[in-house]
Amino acid sequence: MSIHGVRSAHGRLKFCGTCGTAIIFVEARVQGEHAGTPQELVTLAVASHFRASPRCSAGGTFGGGDVVACRCTRVIPVPRDDGLWCAHCDGLVSPSLTNSTRGQLSVSSPKGGSQ
Repeated sequence: MSIHGVRSAHGRLKFCGTCGTAIIFVEARVQGEHAGTPQELVTLAVASHFRASPRCSAGGTFGGGDVVACRCTRVIPVPRDDGLWCAHCDGLVSPSLTNSTRGQLSVSSPKGGSQ
């Protein structure tokens, strides 16, 4: 739990091996708290992507690096070069929203100063 009441989610994004689309965030298991993302949900998400994009089905998937994702009930979005982050928990909100959001959102940095 953070000072804001919710602990960020830790895990990895699973990407399509053909088109590079982020398919699902797979939350890591945390000892004594929860079992992480059930494998059935991962399988369903991947199958859904492959049905929607048949040319991707032969490419498989791959996991990205470790991600700390936001779970805040009230996200304070802060755009950075590598995605949209939450000022409350400093967790990732969306890796795919980058420079397109700069004109629409506050650009103050959660670590102080401005961007």
